[in-house]
Amino acid sequence: MTQPQISVQTPGIVRLVGRVENSRQTGTDRKTFRTLVVTPAADSFSHPSTIEVRSAGRLGAPGNEVDVLCNVIGFKNKPRKNQETGEIYPPSAQVVLQAIAV
Repeated sequence: MTQPQISVQTPGIVRLVGRVENSRQTGTDRKTFRTLVVTPAADSFSHPSTIEVRSAGRLGAPGNEVDVLCNVIGFKNKPRKNQETGEIYPPSAQVVLQAIAV
């Protein structure tokens, strides 16, 4: 059985190119890595974006350039309530990138 071809044209897949800021192992088994990747700024007036990527292996050492395909696996947080005023804040969405292969 052949695996389907995965590319940036596949829905839910993004290509991330940037420089590793730092990386750390997480989880009880210490087998998951969370790597901060800094992407180039769009122009001289913009700030670079910093994105956290989860992966099964280390993407690179700080300062290394990376080019990785990732699944977009966002989730939505629960609504929050301000205990002092009773105001309810709507849930916020968070986007998480999971590296496909390391």
